[in-house]
Amino acid sequence: MARKPPLTSRDARSDGPSDELPDLTVHLHFDDYRGGIFWPVADYEEKGFFTAEQKDELASRFDFSPELVSNLSLYVGNTLDIDSLMNLTRVSRIKAVDAAKKELRRAVRHAGEDAPRREKLVEALLACDALFAKTRADAAVLGKAQALARTPECSLTDLLEGADAVLARPGSAAILAPADRRKILDGRRDHIVRSCCYVWMDAGRSLTYTTRSDKLSEEQREGPLFDLIRTVIRMILPTGKRPSDETIRKDIDRFRVLIVRYPELLDDR
Repeated sequence: MARKPPLTSRDARSDGPSDELPDLTVHLHFDDYRGGIFWPVADYEEKGFFTAEQKDELASRFDFSPELVSNLSLYVGNTLDIDSLMNLTRVSRIKAVDAAKKELRRAVRHAGEDAPRREKLVEALLACDALFAKTRADAAVLGKAQALARTPECSLTDLLEGADAVLARPGSAAILAPADRRKILDGRRDHIVRSCCYVWMDAGRSLTYTTRSDKLSEEQREGPLFDLIRTVIRMILPTGKRPSDETIRKDIDRFRVLIVRYPELLDDR
């Protein structure tokens, strides 16, 4: 799930009534919008990702020193750490507030005494966030409604009153989601590929690969660098969906352009 930061380091909202809100763009971290690749996000405590056996395999197979393998393990662990905000994505206040309004209205319209319909209203309320609430009073209205939603014995009447109160305060609730999902880059994958490239360069090797046009598109990329990245990804994702070779190729090419444009990325390496 996405980890939501506090609104600001200091709550500057007023106590007065809300009015028409202009659009506002913020960037939030999301881990759950990447089409089926489930990275093992956890607290790695700066201890790295690979086991001793995996480190031995990487050192032997790719002729890496213990230091390079330890560095790669640390880079990968930090990339997958739960506190690493790798997918900072633009969120639009207007779109987020509008999404909450539509979802709440739909849940209120279809609410009923039966458990499934009641649960839909509870889910809609708990999916909202007060990030864009302009006043403390607006935020408090949502907070009260969500407290009701978290109370199992709360009546449907009270839930509906809570939802209506939120709907009566425009901007008090928002459903935080990327403004344009098509533009999301899987930052964890990108940084895993970068980590492999950094270590590859530290070993004195070039960021190159071979393309075999006589093979199927998913089998065209070859070379030791590609082998390293595939091996690391298989260690991270032993089962399930993995990035395609074409996606990895684009990540490598993007990194090569990046270090030419910003050579300071290679400082102290």
